[in-house]
Amino acid sequence: MSRHYSSIARTALIALVLLACASGASAQITLPACSGTLLRFSVCEIVLSSNTSYANGYLNASVTANFTLSGSSLTKTVNGFWDGGKVFKVRFNASNAGTWSYTTSSGDMSLNGKSGSFSVSSSLGTRGFVRRNSNNQEKFIFDNGTRYFMWGQTYYQIISNARDNGTWRSSIDNSFGYNMNKVRMLLFPFGHFQPHDVDTRPFTDVAHDQLDLTHWQKFDEIVNYLNQKPMIADVILFNDNAVAYAPIGSPGAKAKDERYVRYALARLAAFPNVIWCMTNEWDGDHATNNNAGYWNDLGNIVLSEDPWMNQGGNQRALSIHQKTELAFQFLNSWPTHAILQYGPRNLENLAPYDWGNYGITYNQGQSKHTLPVVNDEYGYIGEINRVAHRQAIWGIAVAGGYGSAGDFTTDQNTQPTISADWKDHPEYGDISHLVDFFVNHVSTWWQMTSQNPLVASGSHVYVLAQSGIRYVVYAATGGTFTLNLPVPSGASSYRVFLYDPTTGIEQQLFPNVGSGLQTFTITRSPHSDTGNDWVLRIEV
Repeated sequence: MSRHYSSIARTALIALVLLACASGASAQITLPACSGTLLRFSVCEIVLSSNTSYANGYLNASVTANFTLSGSSLTKTVNGFWDGGKVFKVRFNASNAGTWSYTTSSGDMSLNGKSGSFSVSSSLGTRGFVRRNSNNQEKFIFDNGTRYFMWGQTYYQIISNARDNGTWRSSIDNSFGYNMNKVRMLLFPFGHFQPHDVDTRPFTDVAHDQLDLTHWQKFDEIVNYLNQKPMIADVILFNDNAVAYAPIGSPGAKAKDERYVRYALARLAAFPNVIWCMTNEWDGDHATNNNAGYWNDLGNIVLSEDPWMNQGGNQRALSIHQKTELAFQFLNSWPTHAILQYGPRNLENLAPYDWGNYGITYNQGQSKHTLPVVNDEYGYIGEINRVAHRQAIWGIAVAGGYGSAGDFTTDQNTQPTISADWKDHPEYGDISHLVDFFVNHVSTWWQMTSQNPLVASGSHVYVLAQSGIRYVVYAATGGTFTLNLPVPSGASSYRVFLYDPTTGIEQQLFPNVGSGLQTFTITRSPHSDTGNDWVLRIEV
């Protein structure tokens, strides 16, 4: 299966892998110091040494740094974090060009009053942070203006793979090669799973007062590796088996959860490729806390205390994953986008193209919500067959939504979605073609919305449209259908292109078509997987 690398990209990828392998099993990463001249949106680090070697600086010490941009009113207060013994760190993202200065504050006088300055050039080190676009609120955008067509991979316990010196880098590389641009991963894993039976946790004790610093340092390494690709690290702060770390109702439970969230912010927020998911399946039947108010409180901590939450009026990606409901439950609140689990795990009668399309259109259209909608569990590879998987992902995309893949093709203890070990599948080729189609063939995909009522006749046909300019039509089961096309804008007719979702090959059809009722029929044999779905791109 083609990985779609250019020779230059392949050489760069090999170099990254060799560099990572040469670093061995070390859990420490080295970030540039906050000094000299930095590229915009790069991450820098202030490393401080206390006169005291702390047995537990997580509880007993703290440090912050106040950053000021010269010649402006822009200031940022950034919490530091304890990294063991005498070591404290403050991580900063150089999100604005100019000269920055900083001064630290701490009750530990050996950490207090440290100062320095550095310059940030206008040249970009990365694309910046992923945000909901305030001018196009159902879509994501990077700070540099690049549009983000989000399609993810799911590796819940990638930290366990990394702690076991496993093949997590190859799994990321292969996912990236198939145009997946995000990895969903738990900061607090589920527990024991083969083959990486490393029960790694953020804490070493049941009271959640003692950090496992090696766990956190290894998680830094994973996030930093993704940042170099570049890929998004979708950090799920709490898991669905132990949603709140301290048992609900126990003394200090909520305070401990809040302290944990703040430590995660201090450690990870400066990475521009991090987006936040508060928990997995907050409303699941095995969750220990399905109280929406509890998650509102924790979500608002991230919203108000992440120093890079807002830039240019756009809010950093932040949400919560739900299991049992079609309608997203945290509207008009702190999330920037809706996350759904809408597929075979909670449906009985809908076909894959219907659950894919309907989950998005319901939350963006019928419910009148102006949020990006991401179906992060639309159906795992191995749980549904290839045709159903392809119908689901195209149903999602032509509704204007996004998704994340996952692999359940082996037994429960070694599923790649859990173990983060790579396993190749033809479904990944289908994902690659889908992402390539929208990013490289549909020049204004972010300006398009679901317009299924344009289908005048036909079954299982879905339309994404920029009215009068461009249409993407997915015929999930093939056949004949009729569209009612508006008058083309600035042209006498529309060009029509046929795209094969299994090969990525596109060809122009003749003749052009005009406005009004237009009927389309593609006669050909089904794909090798027995599917007969196809895609039309219609544009002026």
